[in-house]
Amino acid sequence: MKTLLRNVILGEWLVGYLMVIGLLCTPFFQTDSWRHTVLGSLPAQPTAGVAVLCLALALGWRSLLRRDFVWLGPARLTWDDFGPGRVRTMNRRLLGGWALRLLVVAYVTAVTAQVHGWRPEFVPVGCALLAVTAALTLLAARRAAPAPVRWAEQAVPLLFAAAPLAVLPAWWGLTAAVTLAALVLVFVPGRSAAASAGRVDLLEGWNSRVLRQVSVAFMDVMALLPPGRPLPFPRSLSGRFVVLRFVLLGVLSRARYLTLTGLLALAVVMLPHVLPATGAVWWLGLGAFFATIPYAAALSELSRVPGLRRWLGCTDMELRVTAVCVLLVITIAWWAVTGFAFGWTLSGLLVSALAAAAVVRTVTKPMLDFDKLGEVAVPGMTVAPVGLIAQLATGLDVLVGGAAVLQFLPMSAITVLAVAGLFGFAVWRRPHE
Repeated sequence: MKTLLRNVILGEWLVGYLMVIGLLCTPFFQTDSWRHTVLGSLPAQPTAGVAVLCLALALGWRSLLRRDFVWLGPARLTWDDFGPGRVRTMNRRLLGGWALRLLVVAYVTAVTAQVHGWRPEFVPVGCALLAVTAALTLLAARRAAPAPVRWAEQAVPLLFAAAPLAVLPAWWGLTAAVTLAALVLVFVPGRSAAASAGRVDLLEGWNSRVLRQVSVAFMDVMALLPPGRPLPFPRSLSGRFVVLRFVLLGVLSRARYLTLTGLLALAVVMLPHVLPATGAVWWLGLGAFFATIPYAAALSELSRVPGLRRWLGCTDMELRVTAVCVLLVITIAWWAVTGFAFGWTLSGLLVSALAAAAVVRTVTKPMLDFDKLGEVAVPGMTVAPVGLIAQLATGLDVLVGGAAVLQFLPMSAITVLAVAGLFGFAVWRRPHE
């Protein structure tokens, strides 16, 4: 019976794997179809592969250096606190995550090169940079790093993301610098992150992992937003303007995400070369949204912790207006920085400002209500939970609508009024009303 069940399960998984592999291989066998879908009638961009390689390396570097492989469950720590197997287990996790990221980087680069083509002079340096960066990332991730070093590690992806802006000799210089850094890590002794982690570090990693798993299982996207770090301001919430102070402190406690904001800005500049048929207003709006939402994570805790919401003692309107005023500073700064690449257009300013309102609408919405699934029968498919999808899309719906207005309508007073109406709707109307 067990053998029969194993064969059935293996057969189902095998069919799924084969379907996924076949879908992933279609860019290499149906290149013309993919090129028509991605480019339309626009010419190919031979530098698109370069941009994708650099962005993928930057994202892979940043994600691996979070060192989320350093965790052990409380039960394991109870009976095997200092056993030799725990270091081996965490190093195995590190190697698995590293290999998966390397495979993804190589795949997306190969697909982009297949669709857009590749400049021959960039092939040797691209392969060399991929190899030495992969080695450096693995060596750096397995070592323990104090807080100042972690700030420097988080800034390195900006160099990779900005590499497509440089000329070919600068690429070889970056490759040589990465190689030198890898050799330094090989010959300079350092502490292993897995071996030097204490019980507090291991349990914090385990708690973060459980939180991510539960949040994904229950589709609680807001729980995935980053927590704040303690600030050295003991009386920061005493006195007047408590709501404004609360929002500002929530932004400051997540200042470590400045490097991610810079990385997203460079990604927004590079991605139009990869998908040239997509208008710049979409990249500006979505980039502003995802760059700003980590700084508004403190507001999402108010829906999850009723006591904190009661302590704040303000109306929903006061909270949303204060939050959007603070976040407007961030999104307008985003528009000012990305304007060096796209120009300081009115449409870019409007969609960036609308992104601040969309973020406020997203983080102030109540938790998911699974009683309101809104199931609708879709022809040719199973029942679709339209109500649940609408709850998940709350916030982004306003941004997508505003970006569509700015993309497809000519700039006029009516267009500006339409975007302003969406802005007011996002701020003044309580989500799910």
